Amino acid sequence: MIYNTSNPVERQKAIEKFRDYSSVEAGIYLPSPDEKDFLLQIEIELKNNQII
Repeated sequence: MIYNTSNPVERQKAIEKFRDYSSVEAGIYLPSPDEKDFLLQIEIELKNNQII
């Protein structure tokens, strides 16, 4: 299915499908934008390990 990414609702559907796919198929958890504390912790860990 192709989504119209100029439409915010369709864009959100596409993002959710990609997040679900990455979790199920690749075993990679992609946090949602509303998980700010989790994202901040990732950024701190990356900086502590000099990855970024």
